[in-house]
Amino acid sequence: MRHTLFLLRHAEASPTPRGGTDFDRPLSNQGELDAILTARWLNEHHALPLTANSSPATRAHQTITALSTRRPSETLDLAFDKRLYLANVQTLLEILAETSESINRLLLVGHNPGLTHLLHYLTPPNALSPDCQVMSPASIALISLDSNWCDLSQQCSSSCQLIFPH
Repeated sequence: MRHTLFLLRHAEASPTPRGGTDFDRPLSNQGELDAILTARWLNEHHALPLTANSSPATRAHQTITALSTRRPSETLDLAFDKRLYLANVQTLLEILAETSESINRLLLVGHNPGLTHLLHYLTPPNALSPDCQVMSPASIALISLDSNWCDLSQQCSSSCQLIFPH
């Protein structure tokens, strides 16, 4: 079955608030703007999936909120999964394996280095240009997969695109 995985790294975050934790870091002013620009890009390209899983960390929550509130008309089926907070590749693959095969397009909103590591795990060598190897804040990876969600393996993607909409 053909699937498309969208990886979205949260937009730029502010420093840890006084007395707060890394989990509580909100978006910076630039991050808020970049989240809006990312939402605009996805809407203009009719690319935003109807199903999304997001880290519940403040910066990820604010990023997905910017996307979901700027959808033209469809409702986003959104779940917050605490495992996405600073997840490694194995955890991300476990989350993907739990996805219903009826979902053809899925958005994961999370953090680095996990998202960049997953991107490199799923894509063949040389699939990304040398200057586009790391997911920067508010960047999107579009990964085409010819595998079931539960059968993802190293270098299994048929194509990949890394987009920096801001």
